Amino acid sequence: MTGNTDKNLFGTFTYWKRSDSHFDLVRAHLYPLWVTKNLPQWKEEAERQMKWASLGNASIAVDEPELSALLIKA
Repeated sequence: MTGNTDKNLFGTFTYWKRSDSHFDLVRAHLYPLWVTKNLPQWKEEAERQMKWASLGNASIAVDEPELSALLIKA
C-alpha cells in the first residue's frame, strides 16, 4: 500500500510483543493512512495479511483489546 499519513494522532494502545526469549510491553501510536494505491506485492506479505474491513469488523478481528476499543470509538 502507498499513501499519505495523517499528521493527527488517531490514538495509542499498548500490547505485549513476543520475541524469541521474552515479551516486551510496547506502546503503539496510530496515525491514519490515506491509501492512494494497493500494491500487488509488498515486503512483509509472507508474514502479514491485508484485508479491507469496516472499523466495526476490524475491532472484532484484532487481538489487542485497547486497539479494538480505539476502532469502536472512531
